[in-house]
Amino acid sequence: MKSNKFIKSVSLIIILSISLSGCFNYRDINKVVFATAALFDVNEKGNIVIYLDCITPYRSKNESSEKGKRELFKGEGSSVLEAAQKINMASSYEVNLSQCRSYIFTDNAARRGIKNYVDVMNRSQQYIVRPYLLVYKGQVQDLFSKAYGEEENIGFYIDDIVTKTKNNPSAIGTTINEYISKSTMNYKDIVVGELGVKSDLNKSRLELNGAAVFRDDTMVAEMNPDDIANYKYLNGVSSTGVIKVKNPMDENKTISLQIISSKAVTNLKYIDGKFELNKDIWIKCNVGEVQGTFNSLAEMSDKLKLEAETYLNKQVYDTFEKYKLKGVDIFEIDKLVKEKYKYEKFPKDPIMMTQLKCKINIELVGTGIIEATY
Repeated sequence: MKSNKFIKSVSLIIILSISLSGCFNYRDINKVVFATAALFDVNEKGNIVIYLDCITPYRSKNESSEKGKRELFKGEGSSVLEAAQKINMASSYEVNLSQCRSYIFTDNAARRGIKNYVDVMNRSQQYIVRPYLLVYKGQVQDLFSKAYGEEENIGFYIDDIVTKTKNNPSAIGTTINEYISKSTMNYKDIVVGELGVKSDLNKSRLELNGAAVFRDDTMVAEMNPDDIANYKYLNGVSSTGVIKVKNPMDENKTISLQIISSKAVTNLKYIDGKFELNKDIWIKCNVGEVQGTFNSLAEMSDKLKLEAETYLNKQVYDTFEKYKLKGVDIFEIDKLVKEKYKYEKFPKDPIMMTQLKCKINIELVGTGIIEATY
């Protein structure tokens, strides 16, 4: 008898749990508009303008609710929450941000500062922290009306291209979660990706090209693709890419070395009133393309390694000095100083008193399916 009562009790609990679950059902989904991308701008009045690229479920009894249509919403206000509220007032259904894939800031908004936006994203349950944070270089209308991709909705398309290309040596992909985490740690400057629109066969397409540097939530510098590649070499995060060097057998021709992997070992020292940043970088490559004559890797290995190491040394030193002169710390020197010399006081910008000493080690592991060319 007790056993029957126990079984009935357990069955009742399971039934109640299922009936009270908070999942979306058909009717719920058809009352929600899902945002896939959010773009933040500041107008000439200084007001915040939010654009949302959304999916509105197809509301029909006869067709599946999986099919939806694209809608754009715009809200303006003196604060982020006020602008978002204006959008909800303009929509007949609730705007939901749980499927948002990217938070995009115009160049104008980024240079004015994104602290208030990030604060709202960190506090509100509506804003999730998985999406990529990007700076958009271009006209707002071009982003929504001229950029074509495999996805109709900008948010999904941006998520795909950033996920696919962020490991490229000339591209950066930073999520809002990574940005917030670095902001609360000892990172002085944070690098995020830049998004642009390029012309491609009479169409305009989005591309991840370049990067923006933020300090205290304000964009203070930009990086071109070459700077990004050298930044990645110095931080040991390049897993793909190409190094082009002169062909030792024909100076008018080139050989392309394809990067397989890389790593960097960092050591910071304080010597005679200055910091010495020592970087030992190991890059593993194979020969990806040969212009001109190529006998064998055994014969040319030492010359190719010397060419590649000399070339990369100059590139990384030039990039380091370029941002050192600007006082922009994309090399995490301030973080290293605070971690290693936490009880000592140093000037506010330690990068200005830092000298780079870099040793690059190239390892050649193969030449593809053929050995020599003629």
